[in-house]
Amino acid sequence: MRPQIVRFRRGPALLCLALLLAPSGAAAGDNEDVAAPTRTLRAVQEQNRELSRRLETLEDAAAARQTTPTKVGSTPDPAAAKPVLAVK
Repeated sequence: MRPQIVRFRRGPALLCLALLLAPSGAAAGDNEDVAAPTRTLRAVQEQNRELSRRLETLEDAAAARQTTPTKVGSTPDPAAAKPVLAVK
């Protein structure tokens, strides 16, 4: 007995393959949907880096003011140490 050969049409098979491999319009729309938030995220990240640099500069300046030693020969102002009380 001879094996039976299954024949199929190439047209429908190629059409199905083309539909599976071809990019759809929905995929192109998804790329745009992802591109806008990606641009926004990158802009926010750049702002974050800039604000971080500014904050670091301010913190360094504050630390420098706190660690500045007082002059060796200076004496504290006695009037500044005692508050003036007003009598009514």
